[in-house]
Amino acid sequence: MIYANTHSETQHIDKILNQIKLLTDQNPKGFVAEINCNSITFWGVITDTHISEEKEGKYAIVKIKSPIKYDMGNGKPSNFLEINILSISSIRVENDKFIIDLYNKYGLL
Repeated sequence: MIYANTHSETQHIDKILNQIKLLTDQNPKGFVAEINCNSITFWGVITDTHISEEKEGKYAIVKIKSPIKYDMGNGKPSNFLEINILSISSIRVENDKFIIDLYNKYGLL
């Protein structure tokens, strides 16, 4: 787990959480998000966020569900992902009709 221990890391968490809240407020039925983490891009519907204060620092994750199964290093590919917010460089909404139709087909939106 990666914890936020510095002011800039805490600001990054707050920035991403505020962006997610703004996107959720604008798209209450859900939206397809492109989540960029360094050199990896994940696609999915943001389902939840979680933040906690630990003795090691602040810990924050975003939960997404995707029609694509990703192996997050435990050897068990899953459609449900938990991504540490400190590893997220940006989030953007995908409005491409094909992608939205795909997510509707799988019942994700």
